[in-house]
Amino acid sequence: MLLGPAMLKMLCSGGKDGSELMETVGCENEPQQAINSVLKDLSECLTCEATTSLELKLCRLVVNLLAFIASSGKLGYEVLLGSVTAHSFLELTMEVLASQMECKVDFSTEVHELLNERYLLMREVLILLNRLASHAMFSKPTLEVLMGSKRCAGLTIDIANRLPQRSKYPLRQLNPQMANDLADLAQKFRSRVYGFLEEQQHSTAERCDTGASGKPPRVPR
Repeated sequence: MLLGPAMLKMLCSGGKDGSELMETVGCENEPQQAINSVLKDLSECLTCEATTSLELKLCRLVVNLLAFIASSGKLGYEVLLGSVTAHSFLELTMEVLASQMECKVDFSTEVHELLNERYLLMREVLILLNRLASHAMFSKPTLEVLMGSKRCAGLTIDIANRLPQRSKYPLRQLNPQMANDLADLAQKFRSRVYGFLEEQQHSTAERCDTGASGKPPRVPR
């Protein structure tokens, strides 16, 4: 349905645009109420504890849908930043990544399928995060959201520090190439997170220098 421009626009606008479309499809609810309900249901797919292959696949499909919405432009990106529960979709994706990183594997007959689905989910989340964190317009607000609360900042830094190494275990025992691909994506995310933190520290230092002297810092010639 979202492949239709009118439906996608209505979703991204939170139902503010598209009341005529809602009447056409026979929806009795107010557009904003219907869209909020859809977004809440999507968020619940991310907040549930995904432990089975089917749950992991569902979670991955939601991440894919969020990536598609974000690719539509500024309004789509704002959907990811908007609070649907107590957190934004962007924060929820970080929680998904953190929870999968901590999952322990019981090597059984179904372990290959579980690891494969876990890899695909973590891969899609990292691709989405890297795409947003490197976007010309959205990189700064994305990383500001990820560092905006103590909990989310802690998850982001923990993932940036540990996932490049943790992603190789135990997946590498079954598919070394998949493990290496995941580690590469995690390393790119780490670079963007620490690049942002260094930029923030530099800006803070410049403001402190300006405040202390009452004049902007001199630029060497």
